[in-house]
Amino acid sequence: MLSMSSEIKINRYLIALFALAFAILATLHVAFYLKGEHHLYVNDFRNYWIAYWKSSIQFKQNIGDWARMLRGEIWGSDYNSLPAALLLPFSLVFGYERFGYIWGATITYLVPVVLLSAKAASLVVREEENPTLVFLMTAVVAACYVPFWAPTLMGWIDIAGLIPLILAFITVRTAGFGKRIRPGMAILLGLLIWMPFLIRRWYAFAIVAFVLSAPIYCMVLARLENRTPWSQAFVRTAVNFAMAGVTSLTFCLIAQGGLVQSILNTSYASIYVAYQRPPLEHFLDLWNNFGGLYLGLALVGQMFLFKTASQRTDALFINANIVLLFALFTRTQGFGAQHY
Repeated sequence: MLSMSSEIKINRYLIALFALAFAILATLHVAFYLKGEHHLYVNDFRNYWIAYWKSSIQFKQNIGDWARMLRGEIWGSDYNSLPAALLLPFSLVFGYERFGYIWGATITYLVPVVLLSAKAASLVVREEENPTLVFLMTAVVAACYVPFWAPTLMGWIDIAGLIPLILAFITVRTAGFGKRIRPGMAILLGLLIWMPFLIRRWYAFAIVAFVLSAPIYCMVLARLENRTPWSQAFVRTAVNFAMAGVTSLTFCLIAQGGLVQSILNTSYASIYVAYQRPPLEHFLDLWNNFGGLYLGLALVGQMFLFKTASQRTDALFINANIVLLFALFTRTQGFGAQHY
């Protein structure tokens, strides 16, 4: 049995079986989709596909040059090819073939995101009588989530950044940063907070939203679950997040110092003015992208999370991140399919 907490356990064999079945179905889905794909529009979404292909060529020619090229991109490029380079095993086997690229992105990024989303949802729902059923139900919902699939099938692999971001939420939810000082977990959290930015620069907005809301979240959880005095919860949370922050900044400056300097001297609102739109249109895009039915179901679903104080705290934390991310992102540009 795989422990979700000290009290709730799920059947890891059923989860493994689901993961295998989903990987097989996802493979078939990719194959059928690409069989009917219109090759005229593929060129509009081929940047990472080309990076994926070039990475394998450079790797086979000279591993040292490949590593230096990747290191240089990570250091100073707005759009480094790390997410494509991590698909190297697929590019070495399939070459330029599009199936290898899309399938590799699906297996490497989308499948783990679905499983991690189910894990995170299970931590919020906290169904003690049948946690495995809750995990599987939320996994099915995540597996059918169109905003995961649409950009992945088109060749955008921004979904890779969700892996460390969801892991950061799971860490914050389970580590008890407001209850005790945990240096090891704080350092891990710092790495997880930095990694989405390493993968795609626009995740900086999600990171800011997370960092602004997570400390309050941890303090409230400590108060609700352990009756920790506010003063102690504040000190412990502050120490943990200070260590996490130092870790994130250290790795970011060491690995991406050139990019950070460029960001500090660049007005992205000016650069992306062509992708900006009036405030009302941002909300219309949100409505058009998800639809009234799904947005309504999402709101109704949250009503079931208000049974306990800790679940209400979970729901408020998630909503705070959604609002903050939306507000921060739309100050610069409008959302694209890969951002939802």
